[in-house]
Order: sequence, then C-alpha cells, then structure tokens
Amino acid sequence: MKCSCDVMDRLTLENLLHNPSDQERPLLIEKMQNFIGPIKLVIDGKHDFGLEKDLGIAIQTIIKGDQKNNYIAMASILAKVSRDRFVVEVLDSEFPEYGFAQHKGYGTKLHREKIKKYGPCTYHRTLFLRNLQ
Repeated sequence: MKCSCDVMDRLTLENLLHNPSDQERPLLIEKMQNFIGPIKLVIDGKHDFGLEKDLGIAIQTIIKGDQKNNYIAMASILAKVSRDRFVVEVLDSEFPEYGFAQHKGYGTKLHREKIKKYGPCTYHRTLFLRNLQ
C-alpha cells in the first residue's frame, strides 16, 4: 500500500486501517476469499486495531513478528527494498541536491545537512523534520 508523506503525517496506522472512506474494502475481501479461500492477516505488533471484528477475517498479532514469522519478515524486507528503490530511482532524480542515492532518505548526518542547506522538499515528512537537530 502506498500513501503520500502528508497522509502518513496525518494518520496513525490505526486510522489508516480504519479509513471510513474505504467503502470497497468488504467487497475486496469477499472477492479475495472467493478466489483464494479464507484470509488470515498476520500483523507485527500486539494490536489488531479492531480489524478482526471490522473485516470479519482472522487476525493474528505477533509481537516482534519480523523476528518470529517468516511472512512478516519477508513483507518487511520487501517494503524496505521498495521504499529504498523509490527513493533512489525517483527522488534522487527529482531532487539531486539532496543526495538521496547516498543516504536513501534515512536520517544520516549528510541528509540532515542537506535539509538544513536546501530546506525540506515535498517528500520530507514533517514528523521527521520536527526531530531534525
């Protein structure tokens, strides 16, 4: 699932998962279950955010799931690789002055220095910028 930086700043994970404007979610789940069978969602952490009740599907929460569950670990790696690839391939070409190919958008000393020099770009999250020292 992709979403913009401003959306990430406005919404917590719980709000994202319970987005009331997503009216097609039950239909999507029903279609998936008809195609592949019962769905079980495995979440890294201790809260299911009420999804089991809201979605009507089995939810399993696993604290430190990325260390204990291969599916969560794999999803975590895929998400990180996809994010890093986007930063290097897209952001570095749109905003070369920030050197995204070098730091991949992580809070390195170089990245912080570039933000101080050029100011934030549209992809910088305000929550990250608040912690900029």
